[in-house]
Amino acid sequence: MLSEWMENNEVSMKDLAFSLNVFYPQVWRWVNGTGKPGLKHAIAIESLTKGNVKCMMWGEDPDHTLSKPLDKNKPKVPKNSKSQHAKKQTSDRPKVTSLRKK
Repeated sequence: MLSEWMENNEVSMKDLAFSLNVFYPQVWRWVNGTGKPGLKHAIAIESLTKGNVKCMMWGEDPDHTLSKPLDKNKPKVPKNSKSQHAKKQTSDRPKVTSLRKK
């Protein structure tokens, strides 16, 4: 469904990745069915596609974040620390930008 929307709207995987502030390989996995977006990206995709690609198509809770119990023994990571692969974001919500037109 996502690939159909992209084709109908002449949106490349690179453009979608840019608009969702994710890396190209992540979008490739979603389009080719080898991965599913997390809940926040599924919601962002629905918003970006103006409801044409529904969040629920990925499953009720794509990354199972709502059903995971909180692990009280898990060490907390200080807010200022950054992992090698962490991307800088200003909030928990993905940055959704308008799609670039060719």
